[in-house]
Amino acid sequence: SSCWPSTWLSEDLPGARLLSVEYLAPVSAWEVRHVGESLPLEDNVSRVMSQLAAAGVGTGQRPVVFVAHSMGGLLVKEMLARSLDQAASGGPHAALAPSTRGIVFFGTPHFGNAIAAMGWKLRHV
Repeated sequence: SSCWPSTWLSEDLPGARLLSVEYLAPVSAWEVRHVGESLPLEDNVSRVMSQLAAAGVGTGQRPVVFVAHSMGGLLVKEMLARSLDQAASGGPHAALAPSTRGIVFFGTPHFGNAIAAMGWKLRHV
């Protein structure tokens, strides 16, 4: 399968460098077939930040625009928060947040998930 934003944007922005990132993010533990198949958000953030840095993204050389779907939006927000934290200490990803010029969120659960909240409430009835 292809990443449709990369496919469509490459047609409209032929001079842009487009990268897509994939990670395992099952909706529930029932979808995980093997132990360790899914990583916690913090681990995904570390891995993706390292991959972006290795690709030269977020070094302050070029502007960055994120297009994120669902949990990817939470991943982007956490990466930028971590980058801002590193700015004071001169961490390896300190330039990512200042390099970011825009973020487009598609279906990102900014305020949590109603189904997950309902499950928590049912456990405490």
